[in-house]
Amino acid sequence: MSTKAKSRTGIIVGRCGACKFMRHKCLDNCIFAPYFEHDQGTAKFETVHKIFGASNVKKLLTNIPIHKRADATFTLYYEASARLQDPIYGCISQLYCLQNQVITLQAELSSLQAHVAMQPPPQPPPQPPPQQIPPSSLSVSDFPFAGGATSDMSHLAGAPVASGGGEELLLKNQGSDPSMPPGPN
Repeated sequence: MSTKAKSRTGIIVGRCGACKFMRHKCLDNCIFAPYFEHDQGTAKFETVHKIFGASNVKKLLTNIPIHKRADATFTLYYEASARLQDPIYGCISQLYCLQNQVITLQAELSSLQAHVAMQPPPQPPPQPPPQQIPPSSLSVSDFPFAGGATSDMSHLAGAPVASGGGEELLLKNQGSDPSMPPGPN
């Protein structure tokens, strides 16, 4: 990395975090520059350096393909942080705790599934009895068209009716079946 480069915030900065920690001049082809930035890279590199050493990390990164180096750097930092917290087991103690948590949760889940399986199935809510409609006090003769009032529709016989873009004449339905409704002939 060049001696002067812009960081994410736009401020001109000098060395990468690794070179800053080791008090070296950061070159253009510095292998640590893309993975240990200027602002937080110093603390990350210090953690990795305490456990693995700078030369070992440099050798490791040069032997890894470029597209996998970021993941390797993150993994080294995670392992180094865990190793500083637990010098004997490192991240294995964290994995062990997580595995125990998974086993406990699986046992709890199977216990709850067994409990649910023992429960009787839920009963559907009872159907309300069908409501009977009270007989109506109205009859057909109460309506204005029923009873003595009749409608004379004879004036409609032979009247033109528009349908389908043409005109048809309504003809009287003579000699048709009385059970069938009147329709055009």
